[in-house]
Amino acid sequence: MTRWWRRPAVVSGAASVVVLAVAITLFAAFSGSGADPEVVVERPASQQSQEAYSKAQELIASGDTTAAVAQLRVAVQLDPSNTAAQDELDRIVGDAEEPATDPDGGGSPTTTPVPVDPGVFTKPISPMSKLLPAKMAGFELGARQSAKDSANVPGSPETPGGPVSRLLWTVYDMGSEAAAKDFIAKNTKTTFAADGGSVSVDGVTGYYGTDGTRFAVVVYTRGRYVFEVVGTVLTGTPGDGKGLVVTAAKAFPEKP
Repeated sequence: MTRWWRRPAVVSGAASVVVLAVAITLFAAFSGSGADPEVVVERPASQQSQEAYSKAQELIASGDTTAAVAQLRVAVQLDPSNTAAQDELDRIVGDAEEPATDPDGGGSPTTTPVPVDPGVFTKPISPMSKLLPAKMAGFELGARQSAKDSANVPGSPETPGGPVSRLLWTVYDMGSEAAAKDFIAKNTKTTFAADGGSVSVDGVTGYYGTDGTRFAVVVYTRGRYVFEVVGTVLTGTPGDGKGLVVTAAKAFPEKP
């Protein structure tokens, strides 16, 4: 999105949150190698960022710009100094948002977009952290982290011992409703293909799934925004945390 401002550098104290937030996506991208998600987390963020950027270039060459944008977002989140990834992301998203014009060069849009989800969720929201939960019963929320097109906040149980040892709420501004839906269809449902099914989050239909090993997710869209919460289940099966992860998804505010 050409209009975006340059994302400030992430403070070192929250760097581990970013790595955890994107490690799952990176795991899906490189699952063919058989790598464990924990190995991905332990590699330097700059290396992971460059790998995501390289993967994005391959996707661009193949014509899959939606998946490429997702990889570029990962690259920038991992390493804000990766200017190549940031510039490529700005170029792709910015080009997608340019209005179509008449062939005669008159400059008037050929179509007038009709928002499917009217209201604030069709417009840019700043800071993105306004879309994150303020609290959740039984969990202590950590430091919020906000960038130009995403924000996240982690949560740890106040009393350890339950099925879910960690929650991570993330919201993404995908630029359009279509891009938001594509993100779930092409990324979330691929990464979390096991146990997949529909769930209701305050009247909104969302998707629930697991990676079959350790992580469970609930994700849904409101306009151009993707709302996602990932639970880490260290004991039992990922499905054991379904009820809690669905409840966690309801902690997102209904409006900024």
